[in-house]
Amino acid sequence: MAAAIAAVGDATARCLRVRGLSVDFQPTAPSGERLARELPLRSGVVLLARSDRALPDLPAILRERGFRVREVVAYRTAAAASGELERVRRLLETSGNAVALLFHSPSAVEGMFSAFDASLIACASIYVAGPSTLRAVRARLGANADVSFIQEEVAHVTRR
Repeated sequence: MAAAIAAVGDATARCLRVRGLSVDFQPTAPSGERLARELPLRSGVVLLARSDRALPDLPAILRERGFRVREVVAYRTAAAASGELERVRRLLETSGNAVALLFHSPSAVEGMFSAFDASLIACASIYVAGPSTLRAVRARLGANADVSFIQEEVAHVTRR
């Protein structure tokens, strides 16, 4: 019997299907917390192949629900900005809120803030995909920072 496969969001599910794998479960919203709360109870072990920076909420909730959880670091995230940094700096300095910044992950937030002063970033229109990314921006700019939350699936369409 093959192991059942769960995917947090549509983009991951599509990648799995392209590789010939069947996705047996997706949560009603694309988040690790929702997956942990909605995953149907089954016997056995849940294997989480995740980033070295993955949040602890998913395995904690699964354990609370009685699952045996095994975690594997499938990839490591290095947060660093590169590319046309001086051009982006000039754009932020001269265009203010005419510039839109879209962050897909807390590590993207970390990379951007390592390259640019928070006051420059705060001048832009900031959009985030996902609650953990929203928390990361607000941790850097303050709880009352003007940040627009977009649905995760909209963000995946935007990346294409």
